[in-house]
Amino acid sequence: MINQLFKQRIDEHNAVLSKLSEASVASAEAIAQAVANCFLNGGRLYICGGGSSHVIAKYLESLFMGGCRMARPPLPAVTLMPYYYLSSDNPAEIFEKQLTALLTSSDMILAISAAPAPEALVKALRYAGHMGVSAAGLAGKDQGTLHGLCDSLITVESNDPLVVTELHILLVHIICHWVDEIIFTGNQ
Repeated sequence: MINQLFKQRIDEHNAVLSKLSEASVASAEAIAQAVANCFLNGGRLYICGGGSSHVIAKYLESLFMGGCRMARPPLPAVTLMPYYYLSSDNPAEIFEKQLTALLTSSDMILAISAAPAPEALVKALRYAGHMGVSAAGLAGKDQGTLHGLCDSLITVESNDPLVVTELHILLVHIICHWVDEIIFTGNQ
């Protein structure tokens, strides 16, 4: 039973990963290049995630601050926090309020959502668009709400939020590594 479950989960991941690798290379490259350009131009990367994706956002911040695959200076990445008391009258504004106080034209926003995107993410991306700031996203299958709000979007083609979350972790590793290569070794 356990062996069968293990094999089933691995096969499911491999099938989704195969689709992801075929469809998302150009989007991953565009996101990594945009993030690198943001840092090289003196901007900050603001990362926001709904639900469990907030943990991935915080993890990505730590990779940019501490280094991914090489020793290097920290890069200015900040995770927007889901402080609901900031918008107790309207929780959908939690990220937008923070961006209103922090976002500049040289910054960038990265939104992460494994499940249907909460309104707070949508509002944050709309605000970034209004400010003319580059925006990117990592999403799960059938998240039409993020399409059109991101300059680059990678969609993990699975309806299982656990699979999407696991592959988002892989994607943040790849993106961070790629950004490090662009900025610190000149490899593009």
